[in-house]
Amino acid sequence: MPAMATRHAPTFDLQSHSVHSDGSLTAHEVVARAARAGVELLALTDHDTVDGVQEALEAAATHGIRLLPAAELSAVHAAEEDLHILGYGIDHTNPRLAETLGDWRADRGRRIGTMADRLEGLGFALDRTALDERTHAGCWSPTCLALLALPMTVGGPRQARLEWAIWTIWTNPTEDPRRLARN
Repeated sequence: MPAMATRHAPTFDLQSHSVHSDGSLTAHEVVARAARAGVELLALTDHDTVDGVQEALEAAATHGIRLLPAAELSAVHAAEEDLHILGYGIDHTNPRLAETLGDWRADRGRRIGTMADRLEGLGFALDRTALDERTHAGCWSPTCLALLALPMTVGGPRQARLEWAIWTIWTNPTEDPRRLARN
């Protein structure tokens, strides 16, 4: 009987986020935790930014792992579908890339502000201080809006309504909030 091949856990993580997008750890902390978990190859793929890549590269050298410069790029298809494209091996020092990503983040920031206004119009209480802090940190996802509203609405039908409202507003930017409030 032939010996069974030994299976090993993967030693790579090709999608991770830091405080530069919607993560909760600094780029250095992401790398440190990955190294402690046995990761040998890591890609820091923050949303529409490469701001944490240099810090992650330096941390990777300190912790003895390889870091692949990367980003998770946002694209909109047919004005409704938000797509996320992972770009690996990018030149994180390219000024044109940095400028383009800055424009994309500014656009996303405007969309999130509009979504927050609409959610408040539906009766959801948002902590605008926290929204401003997360926006400054680069967090511009519908998940961030949900987290800001959760302390006021955790659990039950109100939580489900919040999640549905965020998803509907995110995917249908022209949706009438008054219709959402009635449902």
